[in-house]
Amino acid sequence: MLILGYGPFFVNKTYAIFFLTIFFDLVYNAFMDFLIIFLVIINIFALAAMGIDKKKAEKREWRIPESRLFLYVILGGGIGGTLGMFLFRHKTKHAKFRIFFPLITIVEYGALIFVLIRYHDSLTYFLPIFN
Repeated sequence: MLILGYGPFFVNKTYAIFFLTIFFDLVYNAFMDFLIIFLVIINIFALAAMGIDKKKAEKREWRIPESRLFLYVILGGGIGGTLGMFLFRHKTKHAKFRIFFPLITIVEYGALIFVLIRYHDSLTYFLPIFN
């Protein structure tokens, strides 16, 4: 029998794997919850920023810098930014917005889906509780 620690929880390898599995399950679920909430919030910010910038442009007031609009998209707000661009008809004449907002969105969300599928598959292979 392999002794991994002192105390009732880590008596042998089976208990250690069981508790590590539960721990990784909790961490994975907490990360996924955080990620979903973060992406929803950043997309709302990007959509609102496009709308606010459009209103300020119409009134010839101080504007939101283009770098901040791109920052929202790069941080994961590409869906909101692209939707706001076409919904408010704002920045649609600028090729860098029309091309890069959707392109960044596709690349980011594609990479995110790829990593999550790959990470989830490795969890299901090594830790059967994730099945």
